[in-house]
Amino acid sequence: MSTEETNNLSQHLDHARYGDQQLHPDEQNMYLGSFKERVYFVMTVTELNQDGYLPEWQIALTKYTDATLLLNGNLPIDTLTPFLNLAKKENFPVQLKNDSRYRITPTSVAIALVNLIEVVANPAQPISNLRQPIESATPTQPKLSWWQKLFKGN
Repeated sequence: MSTEETNNLSQHLDHARYGDQQLHPDEQNMYLGSFKERVYFVMTVTELNQDGYLPEWQIALTKYTDATLLLNGNLPIDTLTPFLNLAKKENFPVQLKNDSRYRITPTSVAIALVNLIEVVANPAQPISNLRQPIESATPTQPKLSWWQKLFKGN
């Protein structure tokens, strides 16, 4: 047997034994099968259990129309239903990832908005970055110029 045939046989046996080789498998497992460079926004399991992130996801879905929404299918379906309904309403592509390699620990990714083709500018931002600041109830005092301060009186 030639060296080339031996290498081909060895590669074939390794493929049968270990499966397909992956580039950065830990990163792909963390981001639901995608690379970090292609992820726009992520939401952890802890954030998913808190209410109030649906408006931020709606903003993200309307802003990034070239993306796909990846959901961790190992989580209970009732926690993912609002996001599935939102994607359906926006006619947005969704992939449910339910392989056992996707964890459901508090810091694991529950939802990711990814570009399946291209690298994104600011990868893997938390969805909380889209949260609108809450307006304070007390009106702010207009800033006085030095002239107004001088002649303000009391």
